[in-house]
Amino acid sequence: MNSTYSDQQLKEHIQAALDGNITHEKLADWCYRYMTNVYQNDLYHIATDGRRSYPLSEQATEVVNDIDAQWDLYLANSYSLNELQTIDLSTISLPREWLAKWLQSF
Repeated sequence: MNSTYSDQQLKEHIQAALDGNITHEKLADWCYRYMTNVYQNDLYHIATDGRRSYPLSEQATEVVNDIDAQWDLYLANSYSLNELQTIDLSTISLPREWLAKWLQSF
């Protein structure tokens, strides 16, 4: 299991995006990689009660899913196909209030 996937690591990535130390694209990419690694590569374990347990808490996993989905929706709803083919995604920022909400939600 990738040791970089923890609730604390997610908080650090969101805070870094809020502070401008990483791009919002990098935050979204981290979330996408988490989802890909966990769900496609079965990086979870089965708890004694038969439920799946993931590297992140349930609340953090919901935040990761939301960030990944909202990034794609934000791009699709804010830019035309032609713009998306030429724009530097590292220059795009999600609304700061979304990041603050995600940071506070777990």
